[in-house]
Amino acid sequence: MKGWLKKRRDDVAYEHANAALRRSLPELEEAVVRAYEYAQPGAPGPHTLYDETLNPYINRLLDADLEPEEALKRVFGFIERLSASTDKDVRDIVIATILVNLVGEPRLALAQRYMGPATKHLLRKARQ
Repeated sequence: MKGWLKKRRDDVAYEHANAALRRSLPELEEAVVRAYEYAQPGAPGPHTLYDETLNPYINRLLDADLEPEEALKRVFGFIERLSASTDKDVRDIVIATILVNLVGEPRLALAQRYMGPATKHLLRKARQ
């Protein structure tokens, strides 16, 4: 296990990624419920759920005229938690679904101000 990846009490496993999103960002509850209704009879996969709910929310926050700093800190704090997960599949959600949404976009510069070290590490991989 890499030095920056240490098993923590709040480590997110892939099979709990959807629940972690719901628990960590309750403001997305309505969008999450809609995604689950659309995915019937099963639950949406984490990549789908994060792309349909978290990415649009991040984009709205980053594009807001008055930068909603507290919301951005909370969102990127959650993404940092995912980025530091010991579960490679969770880190893949960050790289392949969340960060790819920002790479090549003007809003990336603002987003980087809120990223922690594990997320910045994964950003380098997302840019490759």
